[in-house]
Amino acid sequence: QLSEFAVTDLTLFDVLNLAPQIADLGSANIRSYYIDQRILTRWYSPKGQVMFVPDLPAMYAVVDEALSPPKEIEYERKEVTVEVWNGTTTGGLDILAEERLNYGGYISHTGTADKTDYPQTLLYDFTESGDPEVAQELRDLFGISPEAFAAVPAEDAPYDFLLILGTNFDPCFDPKQIER
Repeated sequence: QLSEFAVTDLTLFDVLNLAPQIADLGSANIRSYYIDQRILTRWYSPKGQVMFVPDLPAMYAVVDEALSPPKEIEYERKEVTVEVWNGTTTGGLDILAEERLNYGGYISHTGTADKTDYPQTLLYDFTESGDPEVAQELRDLFGISPEAFAAVPAEDAPYDFLLILGTNFDPCFDPKQIER
């Protein structure tokens, strides 16, 4: 079905060779970009139609960044695992939080909360060294106050951080605010 909408020089053999690499590709490994008013300018044709004209150097810069090798910080984030618990009665918040983590380049997993009446979103750092920079990035990503964060080093923790979503969790986020 896609063949009528896409033109490529990849053969079926090429695509089949790529399949094993793509099979294990998680969403934390996928970069997302969007085109907004920094790249597009609204223009009105003489007949009054609205069109968006791209700033080609800006568009090329986005494409160049998308195709460039990952930055060092992207590799570092892929080494951090975050377990997400939905500590509320609102279903699906854990999935939305995982999407935000993945958009930020973090590996995440969903676990089961011990209760569903957390009023506040909490973040626990179980890393041995207690990485304050990563902890701050995660706090910023979810708007977690210092009082809702605790460093609890645990040698045998199955994940580096635990994020427990409370009723104050806002599932909406602005991708422009997340550094990738």
